[in-house]
Amino acid sequence: VIGVDVSVNYLINRLNSDAQGRGNPMSYALGMLQEDGSIRIACTSGTIFKQYFNTEDEVLVPQKTLHNNNMILQGTRNGKQMFASVMPLELYSPNTAFEDERWVLVGMQTAESLLAFSEQFKNMVAMAVVVAIAFSLVIAAFASGNLIKPIKRLVKQVEEAEPGNE
Repeated sequence: VIGVDVSVNYLINRLNSDAQGRGNPMSYALGMLQEDGSIRIACTSGTIFKQYFNTEDEVLVPQKTLHNNNMILQGTRNGKQMFASVMPLELYSPNTAFEDERWVLVGMQTAESLLAFSEQFKNMVAMAVVVAIAFSLVIAAFASGNLIKPIKRLVKQVEEAEPGNE
């Protein structure tokens, strides 16, 4: 068996350099997927992980598993939800002593930063609907005024033409 020795410090440095410059707070964890769906942590990076989880936490337990290897995690430190995407890593070939180990890379991001674009879009759509309704009311007021003027004129002429209004 030929192996490659990679230190945890090297992995943490690589994970940190990949997360910088994206503008969204995120963290990564490298770990082994357990039979119960939890992830035994080997190493982590990023400040978001430190804000949401305690340093002595050794296992990530999904609060809810979503489709396509996505899950919701609940922070043990602050109780807030965090979204995670799990990417399986195929490290060992078949017929090796470690072939049953399922290593995964977990990318984690806060709900606020992940859903920020959809919240902004929802607010823009709501504003556009309010503006459209206001514009429609103004147009309807002018249009109804133009429709009512001839009727008012006709009523006035009928009142003037009645006998006894001379």
